Amino acid sequence: MEKLDSDTPAPDPAPKGGTAGGAPFSSTGCCCPHLGDGEEGAAGGARTDNCKPETIWSYRRAYSRDDGPMHLPPTYFEVKVGDVSQQNWGNPSGNDLDNAYLFAGLADARADVAAGRWAGGLNLTALAMLEERAYGWFWYYRAAFPAVDQPRLVLNRTFTGTATGLAKVPYLRDTRRSVGLGGFRARQASQTAAAGSGTGCGERFADSVGFGNYPSDDHNVNTCTVPSYMAHNVNTSTVPFYLPFRALTHQDAPNLLVAGKTMAQSFFFNSASRLHPGEWSSGVAAGGAAVLMLRNGWRTTAEVRTDELRTFLNSSAVGQPLEWTGVCPVGPAPAPTPVPAPSGG
Repeated sequence: MEKLDSDTPAPDPAPKGGTAGGAPFSSTGCCCPHLGDGEEGAAGGARTDNCKPETIWSYRRAYSRDDGPMHLPPTYFEVKVGDVSQQNWGNPSGNDLDNAYLFAGLADARADVAAGRWAGGLNLTALAMLEERAYGWFWYYRAAFPAVDQPRLVLNRTFTGTATGLAKVPYLRDTRRSVGLGGFRARQASQTAAAGSGTGCGERFADSVGFGNYPSDDHNVNTCTVPSYMAHNVNTSTVPFYLPFRALTHQDAPNLLVAGKTMAQSFFFNSASRLHPGEWSSGVAAGGAAVLMLRNGWRTTAEVRTDELRTFLNSSAVGQPLEWTGVCPVGPAPAPTPVPAPSGG
């Protein structure tokens, strides 16, 4: 969505969309009162800057012509001409479509392959629901602005590179994940202080190639049953943690490197590693491993010398930090043991 400088732009041809069968559009369930409640919040109190439609705009602002004070108060919450915001807010789960899951079940995906109708393993009904809700939110959200601004808020089809004005792909918090060499999965236990022997940091692996630092922020889907270790009464806190090279491997594809949300990891670990810094860190590590595999003739990930990989990643040629400088003590780490991991988070 973009704010134009014209007072009389052409009407936006975007479909009206809808709620896709989910909760009505509002933001009471997350951090703000209803957008349509004027200057009063849903509980009757005056709205603050944190609960105005401009705040949601700035929360997902992707571009601004003003690259200076945009990021600082008091202009941070202004919707300026030329701004582009990519967001879909408005139900008790915030940004989420929580009444459908984008990926088809394994049995359904295999049936699609057998029938010659492969669709990427996606639930196309859920994908259509996402589009419907995105359009519905666009119109609902635009109506929350003063009348003079409403016709100036349009879908920017040039910025997105699509004919619809929607993003090319949905925002995903998780996806299908790998199982690493020897059945390895990075798990919750390595992200806790107990794993770091009281250092205040997670487990240091001999094959650590990156790191992350975020609590396990999971967003449950009403139509799915999550593992018991992801129950909302469990402790989701983490400490600065490390990413082992084994999490970038796949046990059944010897020359495949994975990164980001596709790493060999549990649902809990993914919920903490899924932010951009952790994903970037794993992506740099996977790219560095690919370079060395080509350079050294290593045909499988099992052949990768992780000591050489760590040296390469931390060199000036790549510049990947591998230690939490000033946060976690640096010392010898135990040798990796790529064996099947126990069940759990």
